[in-house]
Parts: sequence; C-alpha cells; structure tokens
Amino acid sequence: MKRMPHLGLCLGLGVLAALFRFVYVFFPQFNVMDVLVFLSAATLAASLRPRHPWSGAVVLAVPGMMLATMSVSLVGLEALRNGVGSGHVVSAMLIPLSVASGTELGRRWGLRRAKRSEPGVRGA
Repeated sequence: MKRMPHLGLCLGLGVLAALFRFVYVFFPQFNVMDVLVFLSAATLAASLRPRHPWSGAVVLAVPGMMLATMSVSLVGLEALRNGVGSGHVVSAMLIPLSVASGTELGRRWGLRRAKRSEPGVRGA
C-alpha cells in the first residue's frame, strides 16, 4: 500500500470519527465515546500499515482536535472557568492520547499478522 492512499484513508477515518462526534457530544459520557471511537479508528488505520503508522495517526487526530478546540474557543474562557464546556477541554486531551494508544495497538496487531502470513511461518 502506498503512502498517499494510507494518509487519505486516515484522513477519511478522522473526518468520519469527528462527524460521529457530533452525534454523541450531547450525551453526558461523551469523553468515554471519544476514547472508544478514536482508539478504534487509529487501531484500524495502524493495522493496515504497521511499518509506518505514525504519519497516519497525526492525520487521523487532526479533525477531532479541530472540532474540540473549536468548541472550546466558542465557549470562551469565562464559561470554562465556570465549568461550562470543560468536557471539550478533556476531549482535546483525550483524542491525541487515544489515537496514540490505538496506533501502537494497531501497529502491534499488524506486525503480528504480517509475521504470521510470511512463508514458512507456522502458527495461528
């Protein structure tokens, strides 16, 4: 798989995850959903290209980070001091952490799958 199609796939997964974030952002536990959605998207993207997953991870995290920081900037500092919108600040920290964790997990799964598919390797 070439580099540009992989980056396009990661960007598409990131945009899809950010759009999906619009659905669950109104529920009380949306930070848990941020972790689950972005972790699974990063795991999928990294398992497809396990040798060089980190460039795709950066591209995958950008749409979600843009949405979280836009929400924080629209709420404003005064409202954040009063506690309104503090979940978006937590999301801005959780999205890159979950993408990094998912990328490492997907990289390990992808390398294990590639090792099993080599000729002459038994197992599975």
